[in-house]
Amino acid sequence: MTSLMRYSIYVLGAFPLVCALVPVSSPTAAAQEAFEATSKPVEIDIVRTPNDPIAPSIAIDEPSENVIQGEPTFTRDSLVVLKGQVAGHLGRPVVLFVNGERCKVEKGGVFTLHMRLSLGDNTIVLEGIDRLHNSTRRALRVYRDPEVDTTPPRIETTFPGGVDVGRAVDSLRVNFRVTDETGVFRVVVGDLAIDPFIQEDFSIVFSPVPDRVSVYAIDVLGNYAVRGISLRKP
Repeated sequence: MTSLMRYSIYVLGAFPLVCALVPVSSPTAAAQEAFEATSKPVEIDIVRTPNDPIAPSIAIDEPSENVIQGEPTFTRDSLVVLKGQVAGHLGRPVVLFVNGERCKVEKGGVFTLHMRLSLGDNTIVLEGIDRLHNSTRRALRVYRDPEVDTTPPRIETTFPGGVDVGRAVDSLRVNFRVTDETGVFRVVVGDLAIDPFIQEDFSIVFSPVPDRVSVYAIDVLGNYAVRGISLRKP
């Protein structure tokens, strides 16, 4: 809700920039006596608007979050570089805390922080607070294992060799093979999601045949690969 307040401005002599702001509803006797002889009261309406409730935004560029929702980012390294950007609504400055400690924020809201990781699960909590006390929290999980698999799945086409057919073909069956040492979590060919748990080899009949198709594969640790495969000759 907004509230309306009425004030009197008392301008001192010939210098209108020097003034006293006194509420009309309850002006003090001292103020009246001090300014009445050399000032003219001017009534203005001041509208008080509520504080902006929109919280700051926090974007994390590094480390990349796991593409599998709810799973941590896996790494072999003992040190992680935390990079991102924080921004206040309407350009308000933001104070950033990382795991409870204030973090230096550069011009434009950019921040970079080097953090040591313990073995196993690590939780990094970021909190941005603006001057109106609006706040945002982001949590990032990083799992450290010196022997964890960081290799993305391997994507192959097994038939026809190399694919790449001519313009006269109306339909085409393509055999795919997706493999990974820790297991495949999801495969998407074009807009079609494939269940990789049945077997690592699968076939798709394209009709009509597109010029090119993208294959996206994720393993159970969140490592992923994207491969574009040409199906037609120019």
